[in-house]
Amino acid sequence: MASAYYPALAVWLIPVAGLIAASRVVLGLHYPTDVLAGALIGALIAHGSLWLFVV
Repeated sequence: MASAYYPALAVWLIPVAGLIAASRVVLGLHYPTDVLAGALIGALIAHGSLWLFVV
């Protein structure tokens, strides 16, 4: 959502989000499928919100 409103932040937000997701797996707190499912659910909710409120 933040990168949709502030595209310049995407250069920073995407790598940081990827590192946080990787750290969850490396630390043994989540399985890789948990992280991928969470990313997919988050992306779908963000896309739906943007479609619903911006269009």
